[in-house]
Amino acid sequence: MVMMERFGSPATRLMSVMKSLQVPVRSIQPGDRVLVITDDAMDPLVWQGAMAAINEKGGEPVLCMWPRLDHHFADPPQMAIEAARGADAIFALRPNGILPHRSA
Repeated sequence: MVMMERFGSPATRLMSVMKSLQVPVRSIQPGDRVLVITDDAMDPLVWQGAMAAINEKGGEPVLCMWPRLDHHFADPPQMAIEAARGADAIFALRPNGILPHRSA
């Protein structure tokens, strides 16, 4: 209940979120290791929807979350950088947008 009050997003909207995420995850292939990175300011419904959409495409999502950083464009924690090195794709969720990226 606290999350609904904080973010105002009922759990029933998960299907709508997943539908909206079909374009960003369209290039995910079965078996891809996808790192979902975000901070704790992100609505949990969004990162849960992203992980569900990745899983639906056959990818293996892993969540890396940290406390909100001091300023916009601050470097993520070193642990997130290390986790990204082993990922086939990175799905960066930010309060003002989504930045899907595929490793070369």
